[in-house]
Amino acid sequence: MSRKPKANNTKIILLNRSISENKEHLLSDWCKYFSNLLNNESPSNKTNYPEPSDDNIEINTEPLSFKEVEEAVRTFKNNKTPGNDILTSDILKEGGDFILRKLHLLINIVYEHRSAPEQWTTGLIAPLPKKGQRSGTFNKF
Repeated sequence: MSRKPKANNTKIILLNRSISENKEHLLSDWCKYFSNLLNNESPSNKTNYPEPSDDNIEINTEPLSFKEVEEAVRTFKNNKTPGNDILTSDILKEGGDFILRKLHLLINIVYEHRSAPEQWTTGLIAPLPKKGQRSGTFNKF
């Protein structure tokens, strides 16, 4: 006996309080919502930085050593969702010396040129509704 797939009749209340099932309206509203959320320049979001220290603290500005990269990778958590590059922390941790050496080289190239690849500056936002809340407004994400 085969089951029919359930139709997705989720209705979302958009930012303008209208209700839509239209995917394009939903995606447009998500884009506006997250753009506003992540690019908020309101005065209430200003960071209060501490005053500089009077102590003459020595800061290492040399490229990272292989050991530093190795130790950092060891602290990565397992079973985490990958970024746009599809590399998981598990791959980096289990890739052995070869992967660590390539990562070390890449990190130091980025450091030396003071410019990260464009892929590193792009994130993916996937709104996930809270359990049991498949419809409603954006504040439930």
